[in-house]
Amino acid sequence: MKVFKTVVSLILATAIVAMFMLPVAAANGSSQTSVSSLPAYYSSADAGYVTPVKNQGATNACWSYAAMAACESSMIIHNGYDTSLDLSELLTAYAGYNKNEDKMGMFDGFQMNTDYIMEGNRTESTIFALANQQGVVKESANHGQFSSEKLFFDSANIFKVYNAETMYAYNEAYVTDAYKIDFSTPDLVKEYIIRFGAGTAEHANPDEYYNEETGAYYCGEVSWPNHAVAVVGWDDNYPRENFNTNGPAPENNGAWLIKNSFGTEHGNNGYNWVSYEDTSITMYPAIFYKLSENGTYTNAYQYDDLSADNFYWDENNGMSFEGGAYMANVFTAQKDNETLEAVSFYTLNSDLEYEIEIYTDVQDETDPTQGSFEAVLSGEDLPKGYHTVKLSEQIPLNKGEKFSVVINLKDEQNPDRAVSIATDGTRFPKDYKIIESGESFFSRDGKSWTDINDVVYGNMRIKAFTNSDETPVELKDYYTSAEGKTREELISELEAALKICAPVFDNPKYEEEFLYGTLLQYYSFAADACEKTDIFLATELFELTDAIKYYYTEVTGEDFPALPPSTGDEDDKELLGDANGDGKVNINDATAIQKAAADLIELTTDAQLRADVNADGTVNVKDATAIQKHIADIKTGYPIGKPVA
Repeated sequence: MKVFKTVVSLILATAIVAMFMLPVAAANGSSQTSVSSLPAYYSSADAGYVTPVKNQGATNACWSYAAMAACESSMIIHNGYDTSLDLSELLTAYAGYNKNEDKMGMFDGFQMNTDYIMEGNRTESTIFALANQQGVVKESANHGQFSSEKLFFDSANIFKVYNAETMYAYNEAYVTDAYKIDFSTPDLVKEYIIRFGAGTAEHANPDEYYNEETGAYYCGEVSWPNHAVAVVGWDDNYPRENFNTNGPAPENNGAWLIKNSFGTEHGNNGYNWVSYEDTSITMYPAIFYKLSENGTYTNAYQYDDLSADNFYWDENNGMSFEGGAYMANVFTAQKDNETLEAVSFYTLNSDLEYEIEIYTDVQDETDPTQGSFEAVLSGEDLPKGYHTVKLSEQIPLNKGEKFSVVINLKDEQNPDRAVSIATDGTRFPKDYKIIESGESFFSRDGKSWTDINDVVYGNMRIKAFTNSDETPVELKDYYTSAEGKTREELISELEAALKICAPVFDNPKYEEEFLYGTLLQYYSFAADACEKTDIFLATELFELTDAIKYYYTEVTGEDFPALPPSTGDEDDKELLGDANGDGKVNINDATAIQKAAADLIELTTDAQLRADVNADGTVNVKDATAIQKHIADIKTGYPIGKPVA
């Protein structure tokens, strides 16, 4: 029996376009020109809403560079950031191909691809990784452990610091909405550019479509996109003659302004133009993101951890359901003192009406509506994409109680229209996902329900967001210490291990040993780590030393010699200017001092004594400058490189 408690009506604006008839608030609180009459030229870069151009280098992660460019621009306009915001593109790439177990235990977690930085992807699939509250993290977070430099050099070990325990705390923000706007509606794309600053786009970029002199692309034939970019503006009068003359030119003037990811040497300081008539850019929609600050909700109930963009296929009438359909997820509350405050869902069609029903105390494992009816929320005219709807009233939940989110998508103005309902589909093998009966359902009429597990290996793309009493995660500093040893001690031990191991490679008798190649790999990797210590975790330094010891013994048959004490009282380890304690004075010491002066790292007491080059009692940029002069053979008057008195 259904118990009716409250009915809350939430009506969105009657048309999305109506939102754009209002002035758009700029980051400084002023307003832009109303977009009721779109200008012939607009650039979000000129308006100050676009971050600096990045360079994807040797990776194939253009799709994550495009997504982070869109998120950065949105956060500048809507969340109070400035153009110094720098989100990690390669962490987004990780989230697109690998799934962490979430703190609610609802995602199974898997590392599908440790070479994710070399994988391409569709911009639409990126929505799902970001909607799972993964991947929007600053490059500078946790001593730069999420930086693209770090992940390019060491892509496989990110799960050590970005995992179920920590990832929500490291996130800078999370995606609440993603709007998919077709390029077949160019005025609407322009309105969203003004509203959000940038959106992702895909186009074909082979050389035959490119005019290097003007930095302009035009593909006039059927060609699938092979590259993702951020669309940041337009020029209705951009000359058609500026496009490649090797083939037919566009019939008309006009082009989209795109922010590329090939560095500032490419195109026009990193920007390019794509003709309005380019056939490839119209094949996939532009995607614009809306984000909320991290910590808005403490818990996310969700099953859809895979990135495929699938719909439920009804063999009786082709695709989806004529006139509309229902979809539902049933969750079990896990926390004490918990309240349901928002829900989200994904739409594959535009301009639909929707109704959201919430049920608590669901008892029937085959019918998500057999419980206490709590609320109904309604809205209309949503674009395609991902949407979060905040409840007008909080709904209390009891730990262990089943509750459901039921969504009806329909088009009452066009009752014969096919309406699709989204699942996370079957893109990946079943090894990557475990689905239980009683989680996700669909229905034609809202009365007779089918468990999605009976027909499709996937879950409905519905989420529920709650708040509860939560103890903040205490983030461990994996960077500065491990196994009870300081970072300086670990670097010293690794360098000593390399010296002991080096003679093995000069002795031909070991070359035929089974694990010789493995030892060589670890030796090379450890040598690189000693050169790039700033991007390695303390735990990784420890593990590399351990691996060197193990494989040395396996190859030589001898016990690994005892390492010298890493704390060391040797003169060569107590040199003035040797801030990082590696026994040398070089540019790494100047960098360490600069980071310490900016409170990015903390030097030990001994390190501070070595770093205080001018003996003024403080460690600051003056000491770093003195070291830089010393490296350049400029006299400083300080005994840099000499034993500390």
